Amino acid sequence: MSIDLFRGKWKQGEEMPENFEAFMDATGVYKDKRDQVSKIRFITDFDNDGDKWVCKISVEGMPEPKVYIYKFNEAYSSTDLMGTTFTCVVTKLTDNKIQETITEWSDSEVITTREVHDDGTMTVVTSCKGVSFSSKFAKF
Repeated sequence: MSIDLFRGKWKQGEEMPENFEAFMDATGVYKDKRDQVSKIRFITDFDNDGDKWVCKISVEGMPEPKVYIYKFNEAYSSTDLMGTTFTCVVTKLTDNKIQETITEWSDSEVITTREVHDDGTMTVVTSCKGVSFSSKFAKF
């Protein structure tokens, strides 16, 4: 397997991510937008140009995707879809698994792992303060 497995478009499943409410409570963010945020289902599009990776995040009805450009193991700063600032370092753990370490978004570090499986799905697990939620994506 190769890190190239991440390339392409991935659509989040329609089901509510497992343990999402507890995770949002742990992060303390978006209390006033919780209902809105819980209904968002992401489309993630990965591509690379040499050692630079481009991740485009969008949701249905959003006119333009949010674009993040990064290199593995190098910090970058940006804003999320709601305008909250963060700093992130993306690390390749294995050919089919990456980790995003996010700071300055919550009062605690947030860790997201993305793992691509042989069946063309990707599991995304996001953790903060010992509380995790998981969601499934399918390549399309």
